[in-house]
Amino acid sequence: TLQNLYNIIDYIPLTDFRIPGGGNDNILCRGLTMMLCLGGTVHSLYCLGWASFPYKK
Repeated sequence: TLQNLYNIIDYIPLTDFRIPGGGNDNILCRGLTMMLCLGGTVHSLYCLGWASFPYKK
């Protein structure tokens, strides 16, 4: 399978990927990633909405 091919190339099982530093760093990393994704999504939707209704004088 494709996962076994990646395991052979990288010598690291994909399922054993851990963020060094313990649980707090893991929560911080995942939370930061989630906030960046949600912030980008909200910003892109805001820009699309703003561009949909052009300002008329």
